[in-house]
Amino acid sequence: MTTGPGTLPQSQQRFFDVHFHAMNMSHPNFIAFIKRFWDSLFIATNRSLQKNRFLIFLGSIVALPLLMIALFFILVRFLFFKKIKPSTLQWVLKKTGTDDTVQNIFNLLCLMENDISNFLLLTEECIISHSCKNNALSIGEHQYASMVLTPLIIDFGCGSREFSSIHYNKRPVSKPVAEQTADLLAGIKAYERTTSRHFFTIHPFMGINPALCPLDKVRSMLAQGFGNKTFSGLKLYPPLGFDPWPVTKEESEKIDLIYSFCIEQGIPLTVHCSDEGFDALGREAMFTLTKPEKWASVLAAHPMLRINLAHFGKLTDSTAWEKTVISLIMQYDNVYADLSYRGITDGYYLHIRGLLDTHGKKLAERLLYGSDYMMNLLKTGSYCEYLNIFRDTQHLTPDEKDLLCSKNPARFLFNDENQCRK
Repeated sequence: MTTGPGTLPQSQQRFFDVHFHAMNMSHPNFIAFIKRFWDSLFIATNRSLQKNRFLIFLGSIVALPLLMIALFFILVRFLFFKKIKPSTLQWVLKKTGTDDTVQNIFNLLCLMENDISNFLLLTEECIISHSCKNNALSIGEHQYASMVLTPLIIDFGCGSREFSSIHYNKRPVSKPVAEQTADLLAGIKAYERTTSRHFFTIHPFMGINPALCPLDKVRSMLAQGFGNKTFSGLKLYPPLGFDPWPVTKEESEKIDLIYSFCIEQGIPLTVHCSDEGFDALGREAMFTLTKPEKWASVLAAHPMLRINLAHFGKLTDSTAWEKTVISLIMQYDNVYADLSYRGITDGYYLHIRGLLDTHGKKLAERLLYGSDYMMNLLKTGSYCEYLNIFRDTQHLTPDEKDLLCSKNPARFLFNDENQCRK
């Protein structure tokens, strides 16, 4: 299927993905990146063991003697007669329920081998080929002629304190965010020159880690990035060392400048609010900086801040952070939350159904569709697979889906719901 500009009715709306990443292999802090893979594999293994713990317990009692004998002969065979085959490792991964996770990691790395323009072209081709009908993305009775992407830049210029014993990790990683920014902006321009479909309209978000920049540098980055309209929003990432509400005067001046600038210029702010992600600090410090209670203090001082608490306060095996995010949404008029990396199964939208029934219209008008693509490939096979779960769920009405993927994002990004149309 091919489409070109002008082939679709101008009255049709735009579909928004407010949480989107476009990175290649050179951009992340690779120690934090590998740790994220490791954490995903560990979580998958742990959940598999927990899910099957009763059967494992019974099986160990019945089969333990036979298992010990079998393991002995297997060990002798491998040590003295034969090497371990790759198929053996695949069998172990399958039996432990982690084979899909390993496959997903390879899939993600394969995508990240591409430059940014080809990454965008591959994603466009995937969506149009697998999720569109009649030259449009159909979500119930709503037709979307194009998609708005907001690539979020993360400032990875921060060493991993969890691996401080590694010889070349004793000093902070030198990885200027300017290089990632240049790659992204060049990739967007190359995509716009190359595509024949023009399905994507792209509004990138600047990434800043104030902990790594002096006050004057923060001021100049904001003036340069938003003075020439290069960026449409700002991305902050606490797990890499950013404190949303610091106690020192020096850091407070920087974050006060950022929040005041966003309010004065009408700039939307997206912040990481999940216990998963790129963690360069260690779990305890990461929790302290990332918890949504930090933003309660920020909003008390800056109530007009237009902010998206990304991942809707995701906390493993608890809804405590989610409840805090909901309370902030109900208290302030400009607080939003995206569902990125959450809608992996239809069951999550059943959970959202319950929240909407409980909290009503205001919550429905503050939730945003987001994918966390490409990182959601750790839990799903493709962008389309993730998108189609949202498209096909019966737990949300067509109009509620339209709020989440079109009207609410237009209000968050542009402070104008009418921007949901071309």
